[in-house]
Amino acid sequence: HGNAADCGLLRERFIQICERFQVNVFGYDYSGYGEASGSPSEKNTYADIVAAYEYIAKFCTDPKKQLILYGQSVGSGPSVKLASSKKYPVSGLILHSPIMSGIRVLMENRGVLRCCDLYPNIDRIKRVGCPVLVIHGTSDLEVGFNHGLNIQSAVPSSFKTEPCWVEGGGHN
Repeated sequence: HGNAADCGLLRERFIQICERFQVNVFGYDYSGYGEASGSPSEKNTYADIVAAYEYIAKFCTDPKKQLILYGQSVGSGPSVKLASSKKYPVSGLILHSPIMSGIRVLMENRGVLRCCDLYPNIDRIKRVGCPVLVIHGTSDLEVGFNHGLNIQSAVPSSFKTEPCWVEGGGHN
């Protein structure tokens, strides 16, 4: 999920996805969000998604065959990092209003701040090993539409799918 949400707020969306697409949804909160203990940090979000992945692999299904990651906004960071790792194969990646990177939400060019940029999705997306669907509203005021366009352009051609541009759509 994104920065301003937790699993409690997304409960109804999860139910709709399950019913409409006849799939199971495994939602988890990042450290410091919702009922999760700990404190929010980039490092902790990566540890959280790995823990969720390992739980699913052990108790639920084969992630390489049946796990599709979904990352929205800031939540695209942990999802892209996991999907770009050969250690954690998944069958797909959905990015909803993804960010190119944390710094690039604030300014177009990272410049000298590249060294301390959070969630460098624009660099990592080039290493994904699964199909990628990018969804972005053309009128997103929180994360500019150019983020979705640039992420889509950077996806390896063998894993690109037709993007879903929501004309007049906002962030959510």
